[in-house]
Amino acid sequence: MSRNRISHDNSGRITRRRVVQSAAAAGALGLAGCLGGDDDETDPDEIDEGDLEGTELSLTGWATDDTEYELLQEQVEQFEEEYGADVDYEPIPSEYERQVQTQIGAGEIADAFYLDASYYASFASEGVLVDLEQYIEEDDDLDVDDFFDPLIEAFTYDGTLYGVPKDFSTLGLFYNEPMLENAGVDEPPETWDELRESLEAVQEEGEVDYPMFASDDGRMFFPLLFQKGGQVLSEDGDECVVASEEGVEALEFVVELLEDDLIGRPSETGYEWHGEALGSEGVAMAVEGTWAIASLESEFSDVDDDVDVAHLPIPEDGEQATAAYTVCYSSSEHTEDPGAAYTLISELTDSEGMQAWAEQGLALSAHEDHDDLEYYEDHPRRQTMLEAGDWAEVMNFGPESGEIMNVLTPELEGAITGQNDPQTALERAQEQINDDVL
Repeated sequence: MSRNRISHDNSGRITRRRVVQSAAAAGALGLAGCLGGDDDETDPDEIDEGDLEGTELSLTGWATDDTEYELLQEQVEQFEEEYGADVDYEPIPSEYERQVQTQIGAGEIADAFYLDASYYASFASEGVLVDLEQYIEEDDDLDVDDFFDPLIEAFTYDGTLYGVPKDFSTLGLFYNEPMLENAGVDEPPETWDELRESLEAVQEEGEVDYPMFASDDGRMFFPLLFQKGGQVLSEDGDECVVASEEGVEALEFVVELLEDDLIGRPSETGYEWHGEALGSEGVAMAVEGTWAIASLESEFSDVDDDVDVAHLPIPEDGEQATAAYTVCYSSSEHTEDPGAAYTLISELTDSEGMQAWAEQGLALSAHEDHDDLEYYEDHPRRQTMLEAGDWAEVMNFGPESGEIMNVLTPELEGAITGQNDPQTALERAQEQINDDVL
């Protein structure tokens, strides 16, 4: 890795400055005053990024498993050796979002930290994050053109990039190949109609009570909504439009599969989540994220080889789409050395740093050009999910994203559990979001 991370060669100049449409929604998550951003912007030319000898930095994220902790600690140690800096990596064990809000409000936040896309815009809208474009423009080793467009868009707020993607996951169709073959299904379904036909064939074969698993939270609804061309918010982010014709059709498709016992819920199957249902051979299919692969490999190794992943089936009149979940590294205006903080972020997310991270198999590389890595060639299921980064839509609905989901999720659950019909559920959610949130 280059020791002088920032130079005056603009070869890494940002060229994808796009505004996140959903991030234009008015308001924030009550962070005004609490977070207290600094109006003064830092001039990157005032900081010598080539000499970090003796610089003290801090890094935080949420506490996960030992594998992630150990890898990040290893990357931190490499950074310290390369730059002569001292980095204190201390993850936050619980209530991460609230703790970060509190720490920023007190001016005691780490120099670099994780932000999940689901609440990223609530921080960016308050002006408390460092504009990272000023450093990226002078960085020889980090080029946003290397990242998947939807991920860069997710961390661009009001035309400015305040976060560099750390990793991401998409949703794919997990399927037990022998179960499908026993039911006479030779290939994974590619359309909604084929999905229903495949599930009916598995149901008729009788090997499992429910051919497919879905959780009560409505996660499966969102990629189907996007495939139909629907959205949660209008293009300008000022209005909730989830009860559109496209939204109703997407939710009706899911509910009809549930009503026909082609999908089983946790209370019906006895399984808590998709990976457990697949690993226990209790279902033949599930729509799930990359994290399920690691679970199958470690907890259900005897079944793992039977489970493959395909892109989500799409409606006849629809387009390829899936939901994506992503996290970035950001820095706060409170940091005493934003240039050094950026250098740490850049080291963790450039091609080499991202490759080391992705090869742990816990999440996908945010670099689009990593699809030809030997690691992904050797792990085709992850490669399939990586490919979907091109057409994925990040689960990020602007500064009020958390409140929007707090309203929408119970209504989706009501439709999935049969308490409300799809149109009523979506109309109620849409009306409440427009009246009380936006």
